[in-house]
Amino acid sequence: MKYVYPAVFRSMPQGYTVVLPDIDGTTQGDNLQDSMEMAEDLLCLKLYDIEETGKTPPNSTNIKDIAANTDDIVTLIHVDTDDYRKYYKESNRLIKKTLSIPQWINERAEEAKINFSQTLTEALKDKLQIAE
Repeated sequence: MKYVYPAVFRSMPQGYTVVLPDIDGTTQGDNLQDSMEMAEDLLCLKLYDIEETGKTPPNSTNIKDIAANTDDIVTLIHVDTDDYRKYYKESNRLIKKTLSIPQWINERAEEAKINFSQTLTEALKDKLQIAE
C-alpha cells in the first residue's frame, strides 16, 4: 500500500525534530536529509504495524490544515508498506554459514541439544548490541 501523510520538521540546535500528527509519531535527525529518512522509516513502520493488526490506517490530514510555527517546514511524506514488507522478509531470510568450532565443544553442545543457529544468532545480537 502506498501512503502520503504530512510531516512537520522543526529546526533544533542539533538537526530537526519531525512530528507526524496523523499517526502520533515523533522522530529526529541530524540534518534535513537524515530527518526525512527517519520520518519515512517511522511512518512506514507505524502504517505497517496498523496493517498487520488488521486495523484501518487513519486518514491523512490535508497539509493546509496542519498547525505549524512560521519556521517549521510542513511537507508530505510518501511511503510504500509493500516495499517495506518485501525488504523485511528478505532481510530476515535465513542464510547458511559454515563455521568451525572445536570438536569437544561440538560434542557437548550436541549432547545438550543446543540449537547452533539460535545460539549463534543470539551471540551475534549480543556482540553487535542489537536489542530485539
